[in-house]
Amino acid sequence: MNQERILPYFLASLHPEVVSEFFSGLEPLTAEDWDDLARLALRQRVAPLLGWQFKTHQLPPELPAFVSEQLEHQYCKNAIRNQCLMRELGMLLHALHAAEIPVIVLKGAYLAAAIYDDPAQRVMTDIDLLVPETRIAEAQECLRVLGYATDVPFKPEPYLASKHHLPAFHKVGAVGAIELHWNITPPGRSWSIHVDELWGRAVPFQIAGTQALSLCPEDGLLYLCYHATYHHLLELFWHGIGPVCDVDRMIRRFASELDWKAIVERARVWQWSRGGYLQLSLAVELLKTPVPPDVLRQLQPAGSNPQVFRAATTHLFVPKGTAQRVSSHMVSFWQEERVVDKVKGLLKSLFPSPAEMSIRYHVALYSPALWFYYPAYLVYLARRWSRKAWGLWRGEQVIPRLSPDQYLVMKWLEQP
Repeated sequence: MNQERILPYFLASLHPEVVSEFFSGLEPLTAEDWDDLARLALRQRVAPLLGWQFKTHQLPPELPAFVSEQLEHQYCKNAIRNQCLMRELGMLLHALHAAEIPVIVLKGAYLAAAIYDDPAQRVMTDIDLLVPETRIAEAQECLRVLGYATDVPFKPEPYLASKHHLPAFHKVGAVGAIELHWNITPPGRSWSIHVDELWGRAVPFQIAGTQALSLCPEDGLLYLCYHATYHHLLELFWHGIGPVCDVDRMIRRFASELDWKAIVERARVWQWSRGGYLQLSLAVELLKTPVPPDVLRQLQPAGSNPQVFRAATTHLFVPKGTAQRVSSHMVSFWQEERVVDKVKGLLKSLFPSPAEMSIRYHVALYSPALWFYYPAYLVYLARRWSRKAWGLWRGEQVIPRLSPDQYLVMKWLEQP
């Protein structure tokens, strides 16, 4: 794949106001290049969006028919899936409303329904709902009555202690999982926030034939930036350019309404400035998103390293798959220069908190038996990551490209 030749076409095609002039001066693509572009769109989780763009704008004119058909197929398949998800969401919301449980619709479902021109443009993997922590047991009961259940029984205490949502709920015949959140950040991190203020600013909107709440535009935009950076440090940018498109569409949708001063202030208070700056900068650079320059200047940390942005862009487009998956702990251990930092990272990886072990092995949080599962966890780590460690040691081509870039961006994001 000649990515340098394909990327300009790919990025120009994702622009919501794409016109033929965007492609003038670009080197013509071969039929093989167009096929690679379609594969890139699928890998980057924007194939339905690209299919809609090409069909609606009838651009570019030299698009081969077989590529157009591939992308239109992805669009149609996603349209059917999203319709099923929206139908399931409608039933869930009706049940929660009947129980008088407030609910905020998060991420994919909200974006598909309220932000994108067509709900089928946005790939949705599951449905994320935010409910008050005091009502989480009642919300779980609503799901149970509708036929949803987790893969294995669980105890809520360790989740409340170390997570911000319950395990995924599934239903026979349903196309997606349901995640019940009581916060949008896990506890105990430098970027953790209190959720109460989000509820105070939430706004009503229509979705799936019923009424629900969404985060206000400013909180919603910051949440998209947070979720693409801090939340996914373990698998940084493994969701491709899709989150950048989310940020771009969100800003364009609320262009005349966004309170940029409030966004900057909340990013600082929540210690999300670095993630916000990085994600907004990627949107400006890749999709020409209309972010006020003074906003980026205010969010930009002092002494920012330009290599971080280069590493982020490279890491965004490097092919990633199961064979290349590297944990953040392994990346840190491999890239840290000081021995003491390597040891700290290694111990953190080898010995998770009791709450995390309770969740993994379905043991009561305060049970003495919990400690006997640590040897089993060490065996699991050896089986899962020993081959990857050997690949890093040998210098396999893809993993070293992922590892330094991921490490550089991770360390930069983690700075105060």
